[in-house]
Amino acid sequence: MWRNYNPVRLYQDGYDWTGRTSRSQLLVVLIFMGLICLPVWNLHWFGKAGRIVEIAGWISIALMTVPLWGHIVRRFNHMRWPAALALLLFIPFVNLIVLAILLIKNQGQRRLFEMTPLRTAGFYCAVLVAVIALSRIIWTPYWAPAGSMKPNLLIGDVFAVWRLDRSPDYGDVMVFADASGTIFVKRVIALGGDTVKMTNGVPQVNGAPLQQSQIDSFIETMEPQGQFKNLPRCSNGAVGYGATCVKQQFTEIAPNGTTYSVLSTIPNASMDTTNTFTVPQGHVFFMGDNRDNSRDSRISVPAGGLGFVPETAIFGQAVRILYSFKGDDPYQLWTWRGSRIFKAIE
Repeated sequence: MWRNYNPVRLYQDGYDWTGRTSRSQLLVVLIFMGLICLPVWNLHWFGKAGRIVEIAGWISIALMTVPLWGHIVRRFNHMRWPAALALLLFIPFVNLIVLAILLIKNQGQRRLFEMTPLRTAGFYCAVLVAVIALSRIIWTPYWAPAGSMKPNLLIGDVFAVWRLDRSPDYGDVMVFADASGTIFVKRVIALGGDTVKMTNGVPQVNGAPLQQSQIDSFIETMEPQGQFKNLPRCSNGAVGYGATCVKQQFTEIAPNGTTYSVLSTIPNASMDTTNTFTVPQGHVFFMGDNRDNSRDSRISVPAGGLGFVPETAIFGQAVRILYSFKGDDPYQLWTWRGSRIFKAIE
């Protein structure tokens, strides 16, 4: 009996999608997968060792992906139910009911199963998911909950951060954490050793103003945005719900030639003109692209801003939007912005 729960045999059986898996065997596989995922979802438990745990966790998840789905299919086989019902596991709330049935219902009438074209397609889809899970070692998804990086990142954008590139350069969009562990995404304006100041809304790096050119206005609808129901700020005054909200938009060129768009909402805003900052070595001066709606390095940490950010706090560079949604939940597929899927971040 105990040989049916031998870890090596259970793992091997997961690649045979024509076999059968009992309720207790599936429960063992699910518990093991849960134990693997738990550290990955709670990396803050491990402090500085979190990166090592993350790498080990994603390798383990990748290795377990095909066997996990294999045992789910084998469980349907055991119940003599169509394995295509496994697709129901992708539907929120319904998946909990299906999983409960898999763990409760007894076996059905015995029947032989073959690798039909549908099963074969499912197997290779599971292999693809395993490859994507393995690739998570080098990238991480993050979500833009606020509008400080408009127009380049909208509220509801879910974007990929390249973890292998943590060296900041002018104009890069980087993800980092402050001292409290809060995650931010901002643009690199100046590096260690540089001087930087704002003059009438234009950054000056080492005494040279960044070139700005006004382009077509950025237009959006005045409505609650994202999970926090944020309302946009507008250059065209206080507009009502459903009205057009306008912001002035400019292209800006970083010292290394990187070009991107920035917004200006309020003429002569409080942070449009600042004193000169000297960035310490090993630190970065960050700003949001939505210049009048960004808490960034222009404000000191005691005053509620970010101040100079250590390079060691950087997670990586934001490179591409994976998908984007207007509503308060990504499962509301009708709110997705199709034009932003896989869009490169300027």
